Amino acid sequence: SPQATNPGPAAPACWARAAGAKEIFFQAWGEDKDTLVERGLRLSALGPDVVVKLVVSQAGAAACAELAGRGIPTLLTAVYHPGQAMIAAAAGATYIAPYLGRLVDAGRDALGDVLAMHELLEATGSPTKVLLASIRDVASMVTLARSGVQHFTFSPAVAEAFFTEELTIAASRAFEEAVVATTR
Repeated sequence: SPQATNPGPAAPACWARAAGAKEIFFQAWGEDKDTLVERGLRLSALGPDVVVKLVVSQAGAAACAELAGRGIPTLLTAVYHPGQAMIAAAAGATYIAPYLGRLVDAGRDALGDVLAMHELLEATGSPTKVLLASIRDVASMVTLARSGVQHFTFSPAVAEAFFTEELTIAASRAFEEAVVATTR
């Protein structure tokens, strides 16, 4: 049966912990608050490092408030409007996850919207943090980090881009050439 071969969320949690993850994010699913809470509780039982992800819908925000009230770390995801950051703060979310690339694709002022979310959370004294997702370039990360956004999730391609600065690559080559020249 599919159930017998599906290791469930415990397997990725073990892998993530072994890789050094301090937090592991699992998405709860369901269309109503009670289902989301029940599934969120099951996910959080995997360990104290689990953060339960919920979509910032009415049901998701209500489930977030209940889970957060029980001391369970939460993340409200699919946050696309600064006003949704206020909902997340009121629900006690640990994080919000705006998707920068999707905001760009929608023709929105993506950096401006994410900065507004961060500023709203800061201005209200909320402990809710922005965990920026769907990042497509280093420049966007730098811009947002300069404004105080501290948490990012990004692809290996973006991670690699941190090491493709042409001046750094040229300097590295020059250093190596200098060593070779002095050892002849």
